[in-house]
Amino acid sequence: MQLHMHGLNVKDLNVYLKGRLTHRVRMLTRLSGPWSIEGRDEPRVFGEDGDWWNEERVEFNIVEPAQLVLEGVRGENYRGDIAIDDITITQSSCPSALVDCSFDNDTCGWRQMFDDDFNWLPNVGETRTRDTGPSSDHTRADNDGRYLFIEASWPRVEG
Repeated sequence: MQLHMHGLNVKDLNVYLKGRLTHRVRMLTRLSGPWSIEGRDEPRVFGEDGDWWNEERVEFNIVEPAQLVLEGVRGENYRGDIAIDDITITQSSCPSALVDCSFDNDTCGWRQMFDDDFNWLPNVGETRTRDTGPSSDHTRADNDGRYLFIEASWPRVEG
């Protein structure tokens, strides 16, 4: 998964696995930002205006049909955004992808929850709010590719 966490008050992206039969929810990882301004050792894709896409890998075992849940958490105020692109799910013993979604054509079956505070919005190019979010998607690195992001600015600019 490619992840972009930009701004002074970005907090976390939590990744959960929710069992469809037992409804058990298990946290797989908590990714904390902002990565656009804090140093990291991993290679990064550098955008023209100084923003970074980061590759994150999360390993997990599935014992029942499950949903992968992505929860973006903002910090104390509106000065930060989280964007995701290029989600791929593979089996460790099999090199072919079970899920491979760049969000360029559709949301690949990913659905927005209705009982949350923010929505994941599809976007191309820069975000609507100045100095937030990535300047382009990760897949194409241009203004034609799509990614999903959370608008946390105030006042909120709806998509």
